[in-house]
Amino acid sequence: MDTLAHAVIGGLFFSRSGVRAVKHPTGKPFWRDWTFWAAAGFGSMPDLASFGAHFCGMLFSGELREMLRRFLAGDVMAAAPPVEMLPHYVILNYQLTHSLVIALAAGVLVRLFWKPGFLPYLAWPVHILCDIPVHGRSYFATPVFWPLSDWSFDGWSFGKNLWIVAGYWGVILAVLAWRIKKRESGVALSLIHI
Repeated sequence: MDTLAHAVIGGLFFSRSGVRAVKHPTGKPFWRDWTFWAAAGFGSMPDLASFGAHFCGMLFSGELREMLRRFLAGDVMAAAPPVEMLPHYVILNYQLTHSLVIALAAGVLVRLFWKPGFLPYLAWPVHILCDIPVHGRSYFATPVFWPLSDWSFDGWSFGKNLWIVAGYWGVILAVLAWRIKKRESGVALSLIHI
């Protein structure tokens, strides 16, 4: 699943101004709600921690331009660098941030030491759960139980099956439209009562 989708899912489902606000309105727009940004951060953190530094290096070296050219030509998986060519820290960070074992251990710490951050934190394990079916073993399968086990599910690669991308973005946009409609109807109702 792409990083932007993870961030949107985090903010939409694991913040006080997202879907939760339908029953428990905060009275604040999402951009002023710290839980929205924290949830978007937790949702995108596994991918950014894994690939962010390498992506910046590609940006400055010109490799990104070539990758984008191949992507726009329709060869999505050819645009991704081969695993063998990636620095070791990318693979290690991927294992660390895409493991439910590590994420749940971090969740215990968040719950113990930063209770207000627990709702946004939930975007991290959901990121992992969303990645399991859309990553194949041929390219960055999700190491769900790492470091206890190297087991991974051989899913359907979203890079090779673009219908998956269209499907999850369709669901995200439908939920977002529903949330906006609920917010607007709530504003209309509160104006009537004034």
